[in-house]
Amino acid sequence: MKKVLVVALTAMLVCAMTLPLSALELYSNEISNVFDDLPSQYANAVVIPFGDHWTDGATNARHGNVSGQINDFDYVYLKADDLGDFSVTFNAEKDGLYEFGFTLMGWTKSVLRTTNVKIDDSELVYIAYDYTEENQYHNHYWYGISAILSAGEHTITLSLADDFDDTNVKSLYFANFFYIHTDLPAEPEETAPEVVEPVVEADTPAPTQAPQTFDIALTGLAAAVTALSGIVIFKKKK
Repeated sequence: MKKVLVVALTAMLVCAMTLPLSALELYSNEISNVFDDLPSQYANAVVIPFGDHWTDGATNARHGNVSGQINDFDYVYLKADDLGDFSVTFNAEKDGLYEFGFTLMGWTKSVLRTTNVKIDDSELVYIAYDYTEENQYHNHYWYGISAILSAGEHTITLSLADDFDDTNVKSLYFANFFYIHTDLPAEPEETAPEVVEPVVEADTPAPTQAPQTFDIALTGLAAAVTALSGIVIFKKKK
């Protein structure tokens, strides 16, 4: 019995050691996108170019650049090279809520393009877009991901989505990511529930029955008629 217990505890310990101790929970994972006009809330964001952190042959990321078009781009994209995900570190200056965005190079009509992104060890956020001809070389902004971070070093990671096959589905072109510290929305104040005093109805006296004056009058009249009848009869006998 003791041997079985030791084996079971050892197995539980091994499982606990192989599982992540914690995972970052995103404050928001609802991502939106727009071409050309970056939302004003990111005007003072810190911008980190992906190309500055790319190393040839180190990960699944490959590198490219475009100049002399509507916009110039230095970007990375992913291939299934079995070299692992592409991660970039950044520094959060203080504890708090951080909002994130990405600048992608818009592309022309081809196939669906997808990529997963995550912050530290958070859930994956799936980004997908099927471009048209007029999208090519336009700034394509994606934003809306946010997380509460502690001050210090963190990572942004790009990884291939499950639907990538490099034929019908390819990866997106990432130029940079940007982030900005912001305040947590104020929580609504809790108000005490309104106490409603029960309404106590006053005792209502039972209704009294009105005297049957009409019936009494009829009874008296009948008695009087009877008496008079007796008098008449008496006089006739004389």
